[in-house]
Amino acid sequence: MRYRFGPFQLDVEKHELRLDGELIALEPQVFRLLVHLISERSRVVTKDELIEVIWDGRFVSDSAVSSRIKSARQALGDSGKTQTYIKTIHGQGFRFIAPVELEPDEAESLDTGGPLAKTEPAAASTPASTHAPRSDAATAPARNLRPSRLSLAIVAIIIAAVWLRPQPSFAASDQIRVAVLPIENATGDSEHDWAEIGLMSLTSHTLHQGAGLQTVSPHAMAAASEGYTLMEGDEFVLPPKLRNRLIETRGVSHFVLSRLTAQATGYAMEFSVIDRHGRVKAGRVQADELSILAESASREIVKLMPAPLRLTYDSEVERDPFVAEAYARGRALQIEGKAEQARNLFGVAAEQAPDDIWLRYEYALCTRMMGELDESEVQMIALQAEAEAEGDTEILIAILNGRSIIHMNRRETDEAIALLEQALPLAQELGDRTRTAVLLINLGIHSRRKGDLEKSDVQLMRALSEYDAAGISSPPGSLLNSMAMVRAEQGELESALEYMERAKDRFELDGENRSVAAVLQNIADIQKSLGAFDQAAILLDRSLEMRRVLDDSRGIASSTASKANLLLELGQLDDAERVARDLLTMAEGQSDLFRQAMAHAMLGEIYAAHGDAGFAIQHHRRELALADETGRDSMLQVAKLNLARALDSGGDSEAARTLVNEVLTWAKTQSSARHESLAYAALGDFSEAAEALEQARDQYEMGLTKLDTSKHRETVAKLSGKLGLICAALQDADCAREMLAVTKSVTPVTRTVLMLEAAVAKADGQTLEAARLYRHARGISGEHWTEADEAKLAAVSSR
Repeated sequence: MRYRFGPFQLDVEKHELRLDGELIALEPQVFRLLVHLISERSRVVTKDELIEVIWDGRFVSDSAVSSRIKSARQALGDSGKTQTYIKTIHGQGFRFIAPVELEPDEAESLDTGGPLAKTEPAAASTPASTHAPRSDAATAPARNLRPSRLSLAIVAIIIAAVWLRPQPSFAASDQIRVAVLPIENATGDSEHDWAEIGLMSLTSHTLHQGAGLQTVSPHAMAAASEGYTLMEGDEFVLPPKLRNRLIETRGVSHFVLSRLTAQATGYAMEFSVIDRHGRVKAGRVQADELSILAESASREIVKLMPAPLRLTYDSEVERDPFVAEAYARGRALQIEGKAEQARNLFGVAAEQAPDDIWLRYEYALCTRMMGELDESEVQMIALQAEAEAEGDTEILIAILNGRSIIHMNRRETDEAIALLEQALPLAQELGDRTRTAVLLINLGIHSRRKGDLEKSDVQLMRALSEYDAAGISSPPGSLLNSMAMVRAEQGELESALEYMERAKDRFELDGENRSVAAVLQNIADIQKSLGAFDQAAILLDRSLEMRRVLDDSRGIASSTASKANLLLELGQLDDAERVARDLLTMAEGQSDLFRQAMAHAMLGEIYAAHGDAGFAIQHHRRELALADETGRDSMLQVAKLNLARALDSGGDSEAARTLVNEVLTWAKTQSSARHESLAYAALGDFSEAAEALEQARDQYEMGLTKLDTSKHRETVAKLSGKLGLICAALQDADCAREMLAVTKSVTPVTRTVLMLEAAVAKADGQTLEAARLYRHARGISGEHWTEADEAKLAAVSSR
């Protein structure tokens, strides 16, 4: 069923909102809200009703509802003021007020099968072996309904009600997704402790490769189950909290709990298969070799699944006890983060089973984990050629994604995107929704890095829809964090914080402490933009502490860089220099040219703020050399502009302008609007320093004309702030006010914003407010506060 209103078309079945045929990205909760408001447009819908429908009655704040209403309005080009589509009825709720037409699909005509059977996405594209057959009880209601007796309006309401019901989708409710939990070592021999994770991984691998079952990654299971007791005496126990969490976050339909025991001859593995409704089936296998138990248990587990499945995979990993144990031990070490030891075992296994491509893939992954990116890529390129020759789609998808991560680590965005775009249609053909979602997340990350926020938003929303269709109601932290980053760059800082907090909670649930530390750093950056500098400093210290415990050297460098930037912005120059030098030492130890250049850039800025042009020039020259060594032209041009500013401050204006002109020439040749804009901004800085304010104004304005506001929000904000202060100095209050609005929409509280706000307040005759704002600016400026700034404060304080 489709609804049409104005230029919009909302398709319930396809989960799509289109504007004149163009797809608009919508979070599933926002889409559900729209469907409900439209289907109930004859009346006012209360907030409580929305909470019941969208959140299944779970406790959420009013701000969560308001946030979804705001997102729905933004998607429709509406606002809280215009209210063309969604009207707020104060004290009551909301109502959809635009005229709506119903457009049933041809396939949904009332005498050919009925729309109710089509309200959830079909699973035709997913291999049949991965799904349970639909029971008669599940299909009978759809067959028995006689929709021809219903009016079109009633059908639409029922469709909305069924679609909005908070339950897994068609595809998810029929899909088997198995969580194999860590295996209890009850042999009494600590030498077999490796089997807890190793045999779990081997069993999960065999179920997936051999029977085509969807399984939760062993890494995720090891983290999720940590701290839980899975046996009491001789009884298996599935803690309700763990069960519910895995259903919500992983879409699990069946849980496998097992224990390993020693026998007179060999070993036994006892297991229970528990479905999400608590039904239990038990089994037991025995073998002379411990590592063979996983293959034997997998065959029995497959028989207990509610589908006609058969274990057909027959590789050396399952058949050969030596290879199986090497693989299992390697997986256990890999999950523990011991990449080199794991790689050695995968190498041994691969020597014995050279035809097993997955063993060599794990070897290449460990090589990447060890930071040997070039060698890992060589290995993966060879594997890719082999996978393509054999037509092995699943391993090909994994290799393409693995290679994209290598390019991501090198910051080679275009190369990473090309690999992901090659993998995406393959995953869609397999009908693997969770893998499709992962690829979309990575594409969304790269689109954001390229400045295409609209495309990134669409890709991330598509990923969210894939998880929703897979019955995973709580999406992974990587997706939530990526959505937060897009919101932040769109200037929706409060929304960004909401997503980041959700991402942090999800990462904590999954035991992904590296990611928790990264999100803490991201939250700190948002808090800094909002002016909560003390909170930002606390969060960065927490991030650093976590990363030190994890011995995450790259993460430590990243948090250190953020802390140095915060201190520099606050004018705490001595502390900023100390932290920047720490960053430089770390980056040199890691041979990280990018962060070495970053550290020298900060040190140059610190010395410039101290008025020491000589040392500033030295550091920026070193920054330029490092940027050149990286081979990244974009970075090199920025380094030239930084050096140009230092040279101009040191009195060598001719050399400074020569560098800026080089950047302008490069930017025009490469059609880089951002770098062209930055070059004009540098010229504006030179003119401002020479007190040629009219010329500075023209140059800042020229820089702004080069930028696409939607793609270069931060750069637009910086130039707008500079231009606004020039306008204020030239007593052009209208220009200053306009530039203030632009700057403040991206970074609500910074020294520039406060100084500009104060100048506007002064122009408006609000001297007390101007004085307050200047004092606030002085409080966060540190050593950036100048005698000229103090004179401005004195001028309004004396009135």
